[in-house]
Formats: sequence, structure tokens, C-alpha cells
Amino acid sequence: MATKERKWEFYQDKAAKHRWRVEASNGNTIGASSQGYVTLKDCVHNASIFGYAGDPKPPVLNPQPPKVPKKKRRNKLL
Repeated sequence: MATKERKWEFYQDKAAKHRWRVEASNGNTIGASSQGYVTLKDCVHNASIFGYAGDPKPPVLNPQPPKVPKKKRRNKLL
């Protein structure tokens, strides 16, 4: 029985961290990163440990701009 190639996806979560997941030919997710990575390079390296052998700079789905921390307001006593 011949199997189709697995589909690897690289994306950014809401915290703008890079993650990966891999889907089987039937569409079921069979693997995913357990943490987010600051750089795409680190994310791709982690995926290669689990069998990714594709493009070293894959396209990223849902790119999120990095969040800018809000300034804390100080309560001033008058």
C-alpha cells in the first residue's frame, strides 16, 4: 500500500511564536510542536528532529506581528 507524503505546516500562534504541525494523508494531525519558538530557524530545527526534511525557510501561515508590551501605569498620590 503506497502512502502519500505528509503535510508539514509552520505557523505563528497568538503570542507570535513559531510552531509546526504535521498531517497524515487523511488530514489527521499526527505531530505538533509542544512549545513556541521565537525564531523560525529554531522551529524548523525542532521539526527536523521529528522528520522534516523540506525547505529550510518554509512559508509561515498566519504571520502575527510581535506584541508590544503595554506600559504600566503608576498611580500617583496627590
